[in-house]
Amino acid sequence: MTRGAVNVAVVEIEETTVGDLDGVAVPFGNAWDSDYVVEGGTTAQGYSGVLFLPAGPLRVGRGSELTVAGQPWRVIEVVRRGGHGVVRLQRA
Repeated sequence: MTRGAVNVAVVEIEETTVGDLDGVAVPFGNAWDSDYVVEGGTTAQGYSGVLFLPAGPLRVGRGSELTVAGQPWRVIEVVRRGGHGVVRLQRA
């Protein structure tokens, strides 16, 4: 795993920082328990956060799917670590 790096299978972005998904700067923040959308458009509830994508902000949690620069990504997890939320994404 590489933090915020380009062209890797898994990317981790800590809350209040900016990650790099295929050359696109993607900030992550606002992590807390909330509703979010998962695969198939259904709603789940749990620890989640907001990825600020070029298309607009998206609240994500475990199982959410998104596309950045034509590349599909799946959220592996959103966890609280050291006082901040952390999102881990994997290329789909």
